[in-house]
Amino acid sequence: MKDDGLLKGLQGMGVAVCNAVASALWAAEGVLQLMFGLCWLLAAQLLAQQGRRPLQWFALFNLMLGASLVLKAQHGVWAFWLTDVVYSLLAVLGYLALWRAGMALVGHAVPAWEERTVALLGCGLVLWWGESPATEPQRLAVTLLAHAWVTGRAGWFVFRALHAAGSTGTAWAELATAWVPTVGLVWAAVAGLQQVVRPDAAQACATSLQLALVLFVPIFAINALAGYVSFGRLLRQLRQLALKDPLTGLADQDTVLRALAFEWRRRQRNGHPLALLALSVDGLAALRESWGTATADAVLSELALHLRMRMRSGDVLGHAGEGVFLALMPDTPQPSALRLAQSLVRSVASDPSLHPDGAQSLTLSAGLAAADASDADAAALLARAQALRLCAQVAGGDQLAAGQVQTTAPAGTQAPTLG
Repeated sequence: MKDDGLLKGLQGMGVAVCNAVASALWAAEGVLQLMFGLCWLLAAQLLAQQGRRPLQWFALFNLMLGASLVLKAQHGVWAFWLTDVVYSLLAVLGYLALWRAGMALVGHAVPAWEERTVALLGCGLVLWWGESPATEPQRLAVTLLAHAWVTGRAGWFVFRALHAAGSTGTAWAELATAWVPTVGLVWAAVAGLQQVVRPDAAQACATSLQLALVLFVPIFAINALAGYVSFGRLLRQLRQLALKDPLTGLADQDTVLRALAFEWRRRQRNGHPLALLALSVDGLAALRESWGTATADAVLSELALHLRMRMRSGDVLGHAGEGVFLALMPDTPQPSALRLAQSLVRSVASDPSLHPDGAQSLTLSAGLAAADASDADAAALLARAQALRLCAQVAGGDQLAAGQVQTTAPAGTQAPTLG
């Protein structure tokens, strides 16, 4: 009898220690997720309104799940409805916020009917099984099903995107990777739904400790993946902004020249046609003197928009400074490039919105160079386009020059060079 009493005492002490460790883990994970949520909220304030939405949903996911884990840590201390029922409701809604965050991050909307169905069904089942502590396995099963739904749907979405992009092998590997834990979650949830006898204290403590330990991995993984994607995208946007001309919003000169060097190498390999158009605004200095720098800059900005709307999607249009524009036209034969260049010059001269009231019409001097055997390299093609532009400017402007010229620029002028 003494041995039985000692054994029960040791068992009770082990359960108490296990519960204390599990509660500490739940609380630590909850606080960690709450901190993640606050960090996402602060990060969202650094972005424009459009870029904030995914981060705000990630913040909501972390805050809701963090609050639920803090409540779970108080199981047996606070009221049952708070540590069990509210905990399960927050977990279900938190996984829905995670799904919304992921879809917002990739620019897709979650079907409203699907989201509402999962929310109503999940919360309804939690409340249905929320009348007593004996139904804890069923409430846990509902949260596992919500987790499984998010994992499975995300895996299926990524699979379709990869498959459409032609990465069939990677798509199937990703689907298997995503659906293996999904099947495991569903299996555990079904087992919980079928459980009619509440587990004893030792079994419940072991299950709670296992869940607390397992949750550490997805908490870090989800936030690390979201941070990698979100801030990677932010860095790409900042890099793109750094490569743009601040006045016109077009690519800057260095970006166009790098694109020219790349297309020149591609032309050497494949023999694809390549054309380069150089444009300059006639009388820009006089416009600045008459109307001021602010008005001249506004005209250049409007002109950049006008030209960009008339260029093709594969062309590279950039501003080289002082009213000089460069338009790179890959895979474009000389006749097609000539027609496009002529239409640009005519459209600018005939557009009254491109000059201040009372000023003369805005006109362009243009030089078009189509790559041929006379061009030793990309720099020679660039020099020829700039020399043709200067010829058109010397001839009075409002015209296009194309063909072959001497590539030495007139005195006092200097064309951009390849870096």
